Amino acid sequence: IQQKELETFRQQMDEKLHDPYTVILRQQKLPLSLLRDAYKNAKMDLLSVEPFDDTFGPKSVRKKPRLQGNIIDVKSLLHEANSKGDAYVAEKDNLNRSIIRDEYKEVALQSGLKKGQSKRLWNELYKVIDSADVIVQVLDVRDPLGTRCKRIEDELKTNERCHKHMILVLNKCDLVPIWVTK
Repeated sequence: IQQKELETFRQQMDEKLHDPYTVILRQQKLPLSLLRDAYKNAKMDLLSVEPFDDTFGPKSVRKKPRLQGNIIDVKSLLHEANSKGDAYVAEKDNLNRSIIRDEYKEVALQSGLKKGQSKRLWNELYKVIDSADVIVQVLDVRDPLGTRCKRIEDELKTNERCHKHMILVLNKCDLVPIWVTK
């Protein structure tokens, strides 16, 4: 693919993505990673925050880093940290584990990942769970939360299946450092 062809494809794709009345079928077959301009996304626009002349050169004004707010000494920094700690709300935190867990559920609901999720397959799986005393769940060590089936674990916590046991096996342990598996 030539650069001109790629640029025209990017422009056409941008037009189609912003049009609410068109739908792109078979997105998996399109080279969408080529469409994103990696240089534009990786480049930070530092000059808009602080001009080059103010930071470096003979007319530089700044001698030491600026601290945000009214932080003058360590005591004011401690007071600022305590006030932010008191004002912290876990529900609004973007890095909260429950929010991340919900995002895993949203990813699992995407159309490409719905393969093998039919009612018939789940009924067969429940028959296997009913006949087994011990269930072995094999997890990928690189992404254990993504490969873990929460639905089966919740099913084993119900009253009629509480006597059953589950073993979690980490697969592909050789692909991660040793300290991860200890």
